[in-house]
Amino acid sequence: MLTVSKSRAVMAVLALTMGLMTTTASALKITIGGGGDARDVDFSKSYDFAADPASTAGTYVVARGTPKNIQKVALVSFCVSLVDGRSVGGSSGPYTASSSSGRPGRLDSQRFAEVLNGYRTQFVADLRAAGITVLEPAELAALPSFQKLAEKMTTEPYDVVDSYEVGKGTWANNRVQVMSPGGQPMFKDCRAISPGTTLSLVRAAYQKDLDGVALLIGNVTLDFAKAKGAGGFFKGAKADLEYGQYLAPGVESTSFAFIGKGGGTLWLKQAIVAGQNPFAEGAKSDRKMDVKMDNEYDPNSGYTRTSSQSVAVSTDMDLWYSNAASELKALSGMLAHTLKTSK
Repeated sequence: MLTVSKSRAVMAVLALTMGLMTTTASALKITIGGGGDARDVDFSKSYDFAADPASTAGTYVVARGTPKNIQKVALVSFCVSLVDGRSVGGSSGPYTASSSSGRPGRLDSQRFAEVLNGYRTQFVADLRAAGITVLEPAELAALPSFQKLAEKMTTEPYDVVDSYEVGKGTWANNRVQVMSPGGQPMFKDCRAISPGTTLSLVRAAYQKDLDGVALLIGNVTLDFAKAKGAGGFFKGAKADLEYGQYLAPGVESTSFAFIGKGGGTLWLKQAIVAGQNPFAEGAKSDRKMDVKMDNEYDPNSGYTRTSSQSVAVSTDMDLWYSNAASELKALSGMLAHTLKTSK
């Protein structure tokens, strides 16, 4: 049974739904308060990993309904999303252009798991250093309210595809692997919480066994390239990928929602870019042109002209793992600092 009045519960559900609202069609860019849209990814603006998170948090982390006086936290669903494939296309009248790439480099699942586990350990340590109590996984698992939430969770990684507009006449798709550091339970919709999951979270937040505990839903996205394209009439069709390692900005990519009394959402406003790029493009192949008739049986048929070109991308995987750990550590420190100063 809910221990709050019906009107209070309804208001909480509405507020949380508005705060967590995301869309796979980023052209809509639904933004309600909290700093507007994310900044465009700029690989020239790399993050100084030696910097004090207290000095960088104001630039990188913003709030949507600022969490206030967070004293005790339960990491209810904490996932990391790894972009492992990208495509972008541009359209201008009858002409189209496209570019696609898998994430360069072969991922060692055990080594990456160590990076993710280290991130979870770091985040918990940073929260505790900020004076915030964090429930141990065993403590959380023993609570009846969490056990009910866990019915909608999984410990297995899963794949999703994001589709969004880059600009007028251009579009992009990302293939994403979603996983949980430490193999802890995570929501099957942890990257874009559904209204049903939102309602379940609000109900749980007001149960007696979670009284005074802020439920934390976190998602972080590691990306490897920036989609670039052009389209629209008279502008020409262009599509390309620019390679670089970064934590993706935006509420739909990297955000942390705190549900309960004093709750709100912290999200990454600006990409955390590694200064040393592990990706290196080789020489591009000769461009190939293919011209074919739209309908070879119709003498009045038009022609389609397509061109293709490939480029090899090499990856320093040792640097990639090191960068990933440093980026996640920086984010952890900035989040903890923001929570500490909002008390």
